[in-house]
Amino acid sequence: MTTITIELEDPLMNSLERLAREQQRTPAELLHDLAADYEKSHRTQPRKTHSVLDIRPRSVGCVLKPLKPDDLLEEMLDGRHFV
Repeated sequence: MTTITIELEDPLMNSLERLAREQQRTPAELLHDLAADYEKSHRTQPRKTHSVLDIRPRSVGCVLKPLKPDDLLEEMLDGRHFV
């Protein structure tokens, strides 16, 4: 295992130490788990195929208003009318 040195603002270090005490762990253990979780969530997965169906959905927030049947067509045509 490799040792690293980091600098943390005092309030952040105090919070980290408090959390470690609450969980009966060391700050180093919490930071180790944090780094492992970060690496795991940002690790690129090899692609099996090149399908849009392979992309995991991401939250983009809440719905502002429900869609009506013509909403998407209006948006695509941008108010243009074709004869």
